[in-house]
Order: sequence, then structure tokens, then C-alpha cells
Amino acid sequence: MSTRAGRPRVARRALDSARRAPVATAALRRRIAEALASCTEEEQQVLALLVGERLSTAETALALEVPASRVMLMRAALFETLRRALLEERAHPLPRRAVRATPLRKAS
Repeated sequence: MSTRAGRPRVARRALDSARRAPVATAALRRRIAEALASCTEEEQQVLALLVGERLSTAETALALEVPASRVMLMRAALFETLRRALLEERAHPLPRRAVRATPLRKAS
């Protein structure tokens, strides 16, 4: 499973993917910050628990003492808000690095 550099193949792929990711501009960061600031405190808590702490929907619901369905609704609203902020930025596309095609292998 290890590679010539001594890193597991999965870690090497993650690093390669991160290097190919688009570079966030200051305008994009500002739009995302504005979108997050427009969310309610409860929505921000849900985002922090789901993304920052990597809790499941059920764990987040227990932590906030709300039903899991409410957490899923808040999550959907959050991501829609962020998606709209990103789509507004697409009017000015992000600079992209060259992406090399990765050949797919048959599962063993």
C-alpha cells in the first residue's frame, strides 16, 4: 500500500487533489464570510459541529437538543446559502491549475 515516497497511496492522492484545487481569491473568501455571517447562530453551530467537529447528523441533533430532521433542514439551508455565494463568484471564474486525468482501475 505504500509508495516510493513512503506515504500511503491515499494520502498521496489527497495531497495531489489539494494541489489541484482552485485557489480561493480574496473576493471569494469575502463572499463566503458574508454568507456565513448572514446565517443564524443556530445554523452556524450546526455547521461547526457537522464540518468542524465531524459529528453525524444524529450526534449534532443530540448536542443541540433538536430533532435530526431539523439539523438536516438547517444543513440544507446552509449549503444552499454557500452555494449561492459561490455561484455569484462564478461570474468571475477562479484560476484553475492544469488537471491531469487519473486512470480508473478495476476494483479487486
